[in-house]
Amino acid sequence: MVDACRRKKLISQGLHVTFAVGTDEPLLWLPDITCGSVLADQRRDASYLEQFGDAARLLFIEAR
Repeated sequence: MVDACRRKKLISQGLHVTFAVGTDEPLLWLPDITCGSVLADQRRDASYLEQFGDAARLLFIEAR
């Protein structure tokens, strides 16, 4: 994905990107869980997103 973004000039060649395995970096779990619960909500299963309660606020941004 990084290479594709560079080819499309969405990110510069100078940006240094490293990858971490989820078990090496527990903080990667939070965005994965959040994204999964939003996707489940969009597929009519709000049970995961509801567990966030007032801690989650969804902002929808229109892509061009």
